Amino acid sequence: MTAVVVAGGGAMGTALANVIALTNGKPVKLYLRDRSLRDTINQRHENPKYFPATPLCHDVSASTEIECFSRAEVVFLAVPSGAILKMAESIKPYLDKDVILVNLAKGLGVGMNTLVQGVEEITGRETCSMKGPTFACEIIRNSPTAFTLATTRDEVRDCITALFQNSQVRLDYSSNINGVEFSSILKNIYAIVIGVVDAQLNSANARFLVMTKASWEMREALDLLTGGGDVIHKYCGYGDLGLTALNDMSRNRTLGLLIGKGFLSSVGEQGVILEGAKALNAIWDSLGQSSHRQRFPIMGALAGLVAGEIDVQQFVADVLE
Repeated sequence: MTAVVVAGGGAMGTALANVIALTNGKPVKLYLRDRSLRDTINQRHENPKYFPATPLCHDVSASTEIECFSRAEVVFLAVPSGAILKMAESIKPYLDKDVILVNLAKGLGVGMNTLVQGVEEITGRETCSMKGPTFACEIIRNSPTAFTLATTRDEVRDCITALFQNSQVRLDYSSNINGVEFSSILKNIYAIVIGVVDAQLNSANARFLVMTKASWEMREALDLLTGGGDVIHKYCGYGDLGLTALNDMSRNRTLGLLIGKGFLSSVGEQGVILEGAKALNAIWDSLGQSSHRQRFPIMGALAGLVAGEIDVQQFVADVLE
């Protein structure tokens, strides 16, 4: 029986742990820092902080003891992107040499490194990526959900697939780990774009005009950054872009709506800096050559809007041009 530890007792970590335990009868350990929440999960079998009145499978237990990682065969990293590298440093001494690490966090690491690259540098262990159009509140309800699993090893693919074999989780696969990582980064940028356009026009025609152009531009960026734009056809590509850009539960779409409605004059106002805005700055700076930047007019227009070089009306006109 595969020993599974999920690092992070937030919404995604809790939902994923519950799915694995519920559908396969496998004990899953949630590692978290909050002792009170640990006791509540273990005694009442629920996580009221994220899923009040939602019972968890009794095979899900919580621990604040970092030593639990020493018994793990599979570790899912489900902590926020800003905390994942620190988490990797903390658990490194306890990891078995053959442990399977799976990154669920979406975002950039240091500079233009992906989070997977950062975790691998810290732990010295190959790390795979699992990304897709997923809201944790639907995973916990056992709704059909899709992820792209990115790994270069067949045995890892088979092991992770087996964990979800009786669940509503669907997987597709890629060996382009950085491509899958960057898909989850780029879609946040274009979710902001579509949010701004929707706030201004609220037009289905315009929405999908921009959506189509954004998907082409996203593929171009994936080709340039990772040498493999084909991941756009995976769940982590079109699927995650659609979920993030078109659903009002998405924080980056909401950021675009706020900008488009004039509630925010800059992305940094009132501390509103989300994954898409951070990624925009890093990626646009990395495309320093004008020949590269010319390939990404939508990203360039958003960079100009965020920098205050153009207003919302000009931004929308440029994106639709």
